[in-house]
Amino acid sequence: MPNRIFNPILFFVYGILLLCLTLLSACDNSHQSPSSPPVTQTAAAEPPRFIQLILTYDREKQEWVKEMTDKFNRIHYKISDAQIIQVKAIPMSSAQIIDEVLSESHQVHLISPASSAIIKLGNAKSQTKMGKNMVGYTKNLVLSPIVIALWKPMAETLGWDKQRIGWADIAALAKNPQSLIAHHSPQWGHFKLGHPHPEYSHSGLLSLLAQVYAGADKLSHLTVADIKPPQIATYLHDIQQTIAYYGHSSHFFNAELKNNGPDDLSAAVLYEHQVIQSYQDANTPLPLVAIYPKEGTFWSEHPIGIVKRDWVTPAHYEAAQVYIDYLLDKPQQEKALQYGFRPANVSVALDTPIDAAHGVNPLAPFATLEIPSVPVIEAIIKLWHQNKKPASIVLVLDRSGGMRGDKIRHARNSALQLLDLLKEPDELSLLSFNHRLNWITENAPVGQQRHQLRQQIKYQFAGGGTALYDAIEQAYRFLLNDAYPDKIPIIIVLSDGRDNHSQLNKKGLLDKISYDSEQHPIRIFTIGYGSETENKPLSEIAKITRGQFYDGNTADTRKMFKEITAFF
Repeated sequence: MPNRIFNPILFFVYGILLLCLTLLSACDNSHQSPSSPPVTQTAAAEPPRFIQLILTYDREKQEWVKEMTDKFNRIHYKISDAQIIQVKAIPMSSAQIIDEVLSESHQVHLISPASSAIIKLGNAKSQTKMGKNMVGYTKNLVLSPIVIALWKPMAETLGWDKQRIGWADIAALAKNPQSLIAHHSPQWGHFKLGHPHPEYSHSGLLSLLAQVYAGADKLSHLTVADIKPPQIATYLHDIQQTIAYYGHSSHFFNAELKNNGPDDLSAAVLYEHQVIQSYQDANTPLPLVAIYPKEGTFWSEHPIGIVKRDWVTPAHYEAAQVYIDYLLDKPQQEKALQYGFRPANVSVALDTPIDAAHGVNPLAPFATLEIPSVPVIEAIIKLWHQNKKPASIVLVLDRSGGMRGDKIRHARNSALQLLDLLKEPDELSLLSFNHRLNWITENAPVGQQRHQLRQQIKYQFAGGGTALYDAIEQAYRFLLNDAYPDKIPIIIVLSDGRDNHSQLNKKGLLDKISYDSEQHPIRIFTIGYGSETENKPLSEIAKITRGQFYDGNTADTRKMFKEITAFF
């Protein structure tokens, strides 16, 4: 082996290199705590980016939209710049959908009311307010026609299984309220129709339009001139006389039919899918069937469209198109069938439960109607106000000593807000009480005496004892003698719930006012200004008459009275 030769130059170079490496290592470790493990330097992963869409949609399709949207959000669909789309879907009434966009209270990107009629009305309001439409091009998501839901045995009594039934037959029932007895079924009593309020409900509006179309004997191109002949008003008036009461939605009447049965309502305006869903509910008293009016009906098409507002960016628009395409794709449309909706995607065949076994006819409707123009819709609503079944309302106002201070002031203000919401054909009676009962006015036509009524309400002051139960009982007897069946009878009570001067006790009152659609059809709405304990009797009174109790200390009074006035 050759001898190694010591080279001082190489030794010096190696030493310098070793020193540099040591110094570099020390500098690197100076950024870590002594206990930290060695750090491996890697490039940080870019966090995912999201774009949120807010959709407001009619609650009738809530179960389907929720299921499909949850699935969509889990899949993580992306737009072209790789942002992940997340949809927040908020159910509400069709009227609320429009109000949300017009008021700009929320920055909504997509809307899906129940009908293109709502889109028309919303765009007209938006043009008036902002000079541009609320929403542009729309696509239909799912379909469900407006029907008259009727108990199957009653429908058979009317010949449903042998002939088509329409609005003309409903009008005939108004002229001859004993006609069901003439058909050998006295157990059915008077024909009582439940009808959603056309100013609060999409189904109520479309049903009203269909009634006027039937009176005019047209299927399309309805004009303002078509609804002016007096026979149109007469036709509409006759149908409206069959109505037991109005309501805020078809969803409300669906629950009324299920919970109260044929004793309360003979029929109600619903959507076809609600008839189908009734067969899945063991609590429905009898089978329901869908009557497709022979004069024609409307589709509820559930259109979806992108909002035309500045906050909707091109990225939002692209994301919205992805979501709409997803909802219209075949798997999602097939799922809609399970909820009783007809698919908008024509490649999806109609199948169960759109069948006779679920009370519907897959071949119907036999005639469909065209959504009229906004001026025609507005003229029809005005005609309805003139010919609807009027309400007879008794306002029972507590002015006892227990209502001194803020309570009487809140009660007076609430009464004035109610008066603002009443329509011209309605009648208002005012019964104020302490330990004495005082009829301020009886059956005052609101349209003619609104100013006088305002003054009478303003000058109610608190003092004395409280005869709450006697006052309600007297108001009840007054309406029994005066209102039914030509008017919708309603009692509204404003009180702190105390009673220390009545001859009648609470049990005696409850026994007298228990709801019965034939003999005691009066609903009582109570508004309490007392403590939780004091308000309890008012809650019991509302419940037994199928009314509603509201806490006057916390309630949004305008919203509260809109809910109440939806009944008439």
